[in-house]
Amino acid sequence: MIYFLINNNYHFDLDLKLAKQLPNYELGLIQVPYSLNIITNSDLFSKIYYFPNKITSSITDFFFHSLRILAIQKYVHQRLKPNSDDILLVHTDMDLLNQYIIQVFYNAKAKIYLLEDGTSTMCTYNLIPHKAPLKDRIKTLILHHIYKFKYTKIAVYGQQILPVMKDFVFKGVIVNFGNSIRRNIPFFKLTQVKEPIEILHENGAIFLNQGLYSWYLKEDEYISYINNLLAISENFNPFYFKFHPSDIKSVKNAITKLIVERYSNIIIIEDNDIAEILIQKYPVRYAITFNSTAALNLINKGIVPIFLNQLINNIFPNSEFTAFDQFLKSINCHVPAKLSDIKPGFSALPSAQKNINTKSIVDILK
Repeated sequence: MIYFLINNNYHFDLDLKLAKQLPNYELGLIQVPYSLNIITNSDLFSKIYYFPNKITSSITDFFFHSLRILAIQKYVHQRLKPNSDDILLVHTDMDLLNQYIIQVFYNAKAKIYLLEDGTSTMCTYNLIPHKAPLKDRIKTLILHHIYKFKYTKIAVYGQQILPVMKDFVFKGVIVNFGNSIRRNIPFFKLTQVKEPIEILHENGAIFLNQGLYSWYLKEDEYISYINNLLAISENFNPFYFKFHPSDIKSVKNAITKLIVERYSNIIIIEDNDIAEILIQKYPVRYAITFNSTAALNLINKGIVPIFLNQLINNIFPNSEFTAFDQFLKSINCHVPAKLSDIKPGFSALPSAQKNINTKSIVDILK
């Protein structure tokens, strides 16, 4: 059986496309929800599992909620019984419950592949990890010796301290874009399938917000930057603004207030759908974002991505934005050099993208 392990609706959208390319296989779905509409039944997946409780990388939890963590691990073992014929496809190994599930499959000698997880795959995996602070090294020891996380390590990636698994656990990394990663895992690139939509507004744009303030900018810095950035909305008609599912209330309120007071031309989208579905409802030609790969996924629908990573990196330098810029260069994707470049007619991918050295999901998993 081939199992898909998902954490959010973006994962599920990609996995649905892959699952439809695997009609001759029995499929299972494992859900560890973050921003996810829970699936209870499906014609595609014959087995569906749901693990709602997270394991957080917290010293406090490790010492004061040990029974809870052990109960979660026990429940995983009770529900999942993989064997050596199984395959697990998972989008991220930076979540501890994901890691424990991966470990269960690895111990059963199943094959495990990492699927693309937004910018984490092409950015974080291309950063050189550095030794974690003492507190986090202690966390690693606790995970290894008390909770039996055998293959976990915690390291510093740019400005983030993240738990990842040792590379030998994985048979490969499977991506839609990009050409390489720094992790010592075999790299596979999927053959792209075009899904063009009819564009209703050739001069229209949708801005996909991101919670950059949650990991390297202060809230007031981010809101101030957005305030100046949204002047580009006057170049487009219509111009939609979509909050990220992880945006916090205070930031949403502040940005909504400035849009109402300064940018009455901007339409705030209230739908909670992922970008791949939103673009069907609001079919505009341009998708503007900092470094969200949701915009990359829209390329196959005929949407032009406009990435602001270089512009914000000039003001707030960050190694992850630098890594993303290098990734975009590797796929010949152009980015605006200044705000005035962001307007209808911008060309991100002037040359046709060819499926070179790509494989179908069936061929990769053979």
